[in-house]
Amino acid sequence: MKTIYQTLLFTLALAALTSANAAEPNAKLSGSVASANFQDCADCPEMVMIPTGSFDMGSNDGQDNEKPIHHVTFTKPFAMSKTEITQKQWRVIMGNEPSRFFNCGGDCPVEQVSWNDAQAFIHKLNLKTGKQYRLPSEAEWEYAARAGSTTPYPWGAQASHEYANYGDECCTGLAQGRDKWTDTAPVGSFPDR
Repeated sequence: MKTIYQTLLFTLALAALTSANAAEPNAKLSGSVASANFQDCADCPEMVMIPTGSFDMGSNDGQDNEKPIHHVTFTKPFAMSKTEITQKQWRVIMGNEPSRFFNCGGDCPVEQVSWNDAQAFIHKLNLKTGKQYRLPSEAEWEYAARAGSTTPYPWGAQASHEYANYGDECCTGLAQGRDKWTDTAPVGSFPDR
């Protein structure tokens, strides 16, 4: 699956789920994969239950690290944050602001964070909630992002500013269509495909 990004953004997954949070075992993915949403605290990310299922991961037409296409099955539902972690959520949990794009305020996704920074955020969130948040695996992320699609992008075969925020072919922002932001867009700006 092709990925559109300008800066490192991250989402969270929950390692263990209770039956109270579990989605219907064989719920079908569609549009937005939401089947049950929950939040562990007022400052915590909104989590979406991702149902069990299978998909073909990767691309034979893409980068070498996307090959070969292989079948992946999830036998247990998992939860993933509905959006990227916001700058506001980061500030509340971490007490600092690493981001350089402020054009959409606290609803901007946090960026300029390393894997180690993300791990520190998760550690503090786990202490606050008593839960076991973690980064999603590549397979979990792709399964949730695809939402049942088989095309290179969740909405079709071509990149589109109607469905995503991304720059030009090199290094600058580009606002077109529904993408009104040359830098980062507020999280949740493209909820449908």
